[in-house]
Amino acid sequence: MTGNELRALLRRIGLTQQEAANRCDVTLRTIQNWIADRSPIPELAAQALRKIESDGRGLPNDRQEALKIVVAELRRRITLLEGFLEEDRVALARHESLARRDTGVPAGEGVLPKCAKEEVKMNLANWFNPHNPEHMKAYDFLRKNGHWHEGFMPDDVEVPVLWAPLIHEKMATAWLEAMRNGHILGCSPFD
Repeated sequence: MTGNELRALLRRIGLTQQEAANRCDVTLRTIQNWIADRSPIPELAAQALRKIESDGRGLPNDRQEALKIVVAELRRRITLLEGFLEEDRVALARHESLARRDTGVPAGEGVLPKCAKEEVKMNLANWFNPHNPEHMKAYDFLRKNGHWHEGFMPDDVEVPVLWAPLIHEKMATAWLEAMRNGHILGCSPFD
């Protein structure tokens, strides 16, 4: 593998040079030397990075995919809710714009802003069902892992609307699976 091939591979899987160094257990300077073709790239390191690509485990890309799924579900719900205030739509758009700038997600693709949970609030009575095992599994997982900061209980339905997709069956399953598989490491809309 040449330096140009390594640079292209890192770009494809969405890893920074520092993340690649961590995955290969080398220093950042070593990765930079490999990219500049100052030193040969060991075959084991090249194989490790190719495996990340084949497994689809480039963290930033996976995180963006998970966030896109959650925001798509949020947008679908917003269109179905008559009581969603115009200022909430504006707040969501503003936060998406800021998050897009910070994460590099292209315009037109949704990202889930961390700070929007404070501004966008709705009643989730119609969404949360304490008798649904998937809903409770999502709630229990998030509570046990310290992501449920505001003391939400199943009978207390006044919570930020951005939590709603995680309580929805499909979104709860997708989020739990992404966290269990290590695709979302320390990244949640609750942090």
